[in-house]
Amino acid sequence: MIEIRLPGQLLLLTAAEVSRLLAARPDIWQTALRRGKGAIRGRQALARTPKRVSEAELELADQVLDRCARG
Repeated sequence: MIEIRLPGQLLLLTAAEVSRLLAARPDIWQTALRRGKGAIRGRQALARTPKRVSEAELELADQVLDRCARG
């Protein structure tokens, strides 16, 4: 089941239902595929980030937040 949350609504669709809906609108299908490819590439890039870089980013973010809180 595919869960889609809308304001005040929750839709649960099967994969077959989504395929039928998207088959009727190929332009939406193409846009969704591009978004999916971008999301996968983004996740892969994050996975390749060395831990020390991530830890340094978190430390820097903490320092910035501390300075903003003081100012």
